[in-house]
Amino acid sequence: MEQRAAGGGRDRRLHPDGGTLWPPPPATCSARLLPTAPFAPSANGQGFEQSFTVEQRGCFQSALPATDAVVLSALPASDEALQILSLQAGSAVTLAWTLGLTNVWDAIGGSPVLVANGRRVVGTCTTSFCSSRNPRTAAGVTADGKILMVVVDGRQAKWSVGVSLPKFAAIFRKLGAISALNLDGGGSSTMVVKGEVVNRPSAGHQRLVSTALTVLPGADPGEPG
Repeated sequence: MEQRAAGGGRDRRLHPDGGTLWPPPPATCSARLLPTAPFAPSANGQGFEQSFTVEQRGCFQSALPATDAVVLSALPASDEALQILSLQAGSAVTLAWTLGLTNVWDAIGGSPVLVANGRRVVGTCTTSFCSSRNPRTAAGVTADGKILMVVVDGRQAKWSVGVSLPKFAAIFRKLGAISALNLDGGGSSTMVVKGEVVNRPSAGHQRLVSTALTVLPGADPGEPG
């Protein structure tokens, strides 16, 4: 089953609570849900949830409008479509999202782990990806909960040639990291502070990338107060 919502148009866009909005597809069985409560952490600490009322459901050739609503869609004759069609207009529905980890509200993926339990875990390199000196990006955390976000420039003579992964792990240990994770590097290694690029990306400009680790001012709209 696909959960799709959009503010109009056919392009993907970011939602204020995080994640990506997709426009509802045509020729599907869909339900249009109107929110009755704000997006908030679930009581069991396993993720987030939001309550809705079913406004409309059925199988349609045209996409249901998703402005100010969430649209659930599935291919006709599928098990998921049968679930959607079992909903009744006016009934209450709660949608839940979880990472499967208690009290974890945000996550980012990467590889490999550089530091774990206070120890450098990147040892002898057997691949050029590990041993070569390149621009690198990684994130870590110290014992007192400080978040470390580190970008090392590379591939630029007389400025910086970059670092290997073992050297990058050593940098994090010197910064006091007890955990650190390597993220996308190379031409994607860019650090922006208050709208300004503060490093020197290896391509000479920012690269279009699909993910970013972002810190915004103020409280997380979904984090418990």
